[in-house]
Amino acid sequence: MKPFARSALCACLLSASLAAPAAHARQCLYRGDDDTARVIDRSGLMFKPFPQALTSHACERLRVVSGNVDVYPMDAPADRLQASRVTRGPLVAAAATDEGRAGSGTHILAIVRTVLEGNERMVSGSSRSADADYLREAMPTGRMAEPTAGLRIPLAAAADPNLKLVEVSSGGKVIYRQALPARDVVLPAGLFTRGARLQWRVLHGTETLTGEVQVVDGETLSAARTAAEQHVGAEPDALARTLRVATLLADDGYAWEARKITEAALGR
Repeated sequence: MKPFARSALCACLLSASLAAPAAHARQCLYRGDDDTARVIDRSGLMFKPFPQALTSHACERLRVVSGNVDVYPMDAPADRLQASRVTRGPLVAAAATDEGRAGSGTHILAIVRTVLEGNERMVSGSSRSADADYLREAMPTGRMAEPTAGLRIPLAAAADPNLKLVEVSSGGKVIYRQALPARDVVLPAGLFTRGARLQWRVLHGTETLTGEVQVVDGETLSAARTAAEQHVGAEPDALARTLRVATLLADDGYAWEARKITEAALGR
């Protein structure tokens, strides 16, 4: 599945970020059933949520004008995260959740948006430099199992001039420093050995980003994922089920695993 044109994604991200969240703003992921799906916002901007899904921090500002669009509320608790189909009219009715019901939507929405931006950068060869918010979400944190391959965080089609430093430490000693300039953050698989506790530091523009990763054995991760899947139970909508499982894993500290299964579900 190939993501839609970069300009549409940029417009969507920009419009969502510029719109001041209303008192009852609804966050959602929405995806068209086919190429006829079109969504418009109050300013007249038209979005094409197919083949790649889109996100918004203010779904109440959006309307379906053609085709079928499945809407997933990102401000709902994991056990309430399910799609509603809108054929025509506002997304808000489909994306609404009960008032005062706290959920994990902010975290899973950030993961989804990071996955979509990473997809767009890898496939279309974005010329934009990454921003600190994207990098902060894209870098591994929390608990993860030993990877079978190195970790790659796409930044830009050419070397990112804002990327000044990428280093990984263990026990207070720097054990890896990436050669720069580079268009990706690259973390070799050999860093992530079972039982390791790693700290990373990234200097990007004027921002200093830091994080920590604990590498657990595959059995521990498998048990956490099995528990999440059993909690979610049967769900005919494969994407809704994956997002529920990803939400529970992220809440349990497995943000990187949550991101990987979300990538697979969204067609990377």
